[in-house]
Amino acid sequence: MAFDNATVTGSIVLLLLSTLGYWLYRRKVARRKLPPGPPCLPFVGTLLSADLNDFVGTFATWAKRYGSVFTSQLGPFTAIVLNDPAVIKEAFSKEVFIPRPQFWSIDQRRILNNNTRGIVFADGETWKEHRRFILQTFRDFGVGKSGMEEKIVEETRHFIRALRASQSRPLDNKVPLSTTVANVIAKILSGARYEETDPIFLQYLADVSETFSVSLDKIILDVFPWAKYFPTLNGTKTKLFATQRRLKEFMQAICEDHRKNWVPGKNEDLLDTYLTAIQSGQYKSFSTTEIPLILEDLFEAGYETTTTTLRWGFLMMCLNPEVQAKVQKELDDVVGRDVIPKPSDKYHLPYFEATLQEVHRFGSIVPLGVDHCAAEDTTFAGYSIPKGAWLTANLRFIHHNDAWWDQPDKFDPSRFLGPEGERRAAEYLIPFSVGKRRCVGEALAKAELYTIFAGVLQNFSLQLPPGVTASSVSLLPTTGITADTKPHEICYIPRGK
Repeated sequence: MAFDNATVTGSIVLLLLSTLGYWLYRRKVARRKLPPGPPCLPFVGTLLSADLNDFVGTFATWAKRYGSVFTSQLGPFTAIVLNDPAVIKEAFSKEVFIPRPQFWSIDQRRILNNNTRGIVFADGETWKEHRRFILQTFRDFGVGKSGMEEKIVEETRHFIRALRASQSRPLDNKVPLSTTVANVIAKILSGARYEETDPIFLQYLADVSETFSVSLDKIILDVFPWAKYFPTLNGTKTKLFATQRRLKEFMQAICEDHRKNWVPGKNEDLLDTYLTAIQSGQYKSFSTTEIPLILEDLFEAGYETTTTTLRWGFLMMCLNPEVQAKVQKELDDVVGRDVIPKPSDKYHLPYFEATLQEVHRFGSIVPLGVDHCAAEDTTFAGYSIPKGAWLTANLRFIHHNDAWWDQPDKFDPSRFLGPEGERRAAEYLIPFSVGKRRCVGEALAKAELYTIFAGVLQNFSLQLPPGVTASSVSLLPTTGITADTKPHEICYIPRGK
């Protein structure tokens, strides 16, 4: 039997419409079980409803509309977005939500690094063994204790000297501050120390910043990996591979140099201790191929987030001189100016510590946290969560929501103080995540923030450059995995004795 072209075309259209109708029906049935969310289209999901240059803002809008849990379909990926502190704490305490999602750029990173996942995106026994080892090694090296704090004080003094060298002229603190924080972490990881004029180190810092940035091209590649074949995305793909390769080579060089000069039993840093652990056979998942990416994760996550937090802190002191004055008075009265305080000194500094907490809240340095992933089909908060679904903590939304904070867009440390000026529990503040994958470097980060922030405010009054007004300073964060301040300069004016 012969069919004319119109009949064939009509049949194909009918088949496509039937397929689309069936897909929409199945999606509708499936979404009845998922948390509510914005309209979901075939193939693209909710992407067309989102501002792809501002997922943080989009997720805040959707959270207000759909409540404490909503679903966002990012192409083939289902994201369950958590918008309530209690919901986040409950979810991230569950074994089923321990894994991390593995998307295209992370998979490319794994392949480039000899099929290893580091610590941030590791799962299973590899993650458990390495997390346990890292926490124990940090404790052994005195993280959170006076021994390590002295090293932080030493690097803080270097930073103070760099600020004095600016002679009160406007200064972008990005590089000297990054170098200061990175040197504290490098001392623990490999015993290294870097100068802010070292071109290899400066390239490394630039590569880390690029890795933490988010762009539309990167989103497309992660959601639709086959788009890497599009000529318009070749530049992004090539740049991404080049950046990842340089990061790998930087860490591999450190590891290879360490292995050549390693003396068994002489455990002066984490890399020494790791090599000793391999030799002992104590951990099944440990190998020399694992350690470069472990070091990269610890180094990048540690210095990037701490540096960004301090940049927000120093900028907020310029914009809130009355807060700066109160912090400095408390430091002067309790500590004086001759000694840089450390957390273990246990000075009574409630306003200073409340100010640091407010910096965490206001800056919301990791606005969407680091995603978790469902290990299997499960139920949570009355909804069905499919295997592989991402779980995203909407932290900036929580930290700037008037449901939990009075005047959330105002910088006000007193929200963390009781009626007698005493420190008050920060119940809704989640700067280091929660649960089983809480940040392994939390104790070190807190010690660095405490010491560097105090040391700078003891020695300098922070001001905006001449001619720059507070109203002209943008408080919109940069777009990325971390939310930095917009580029800015600060005048560090030495305080008189």
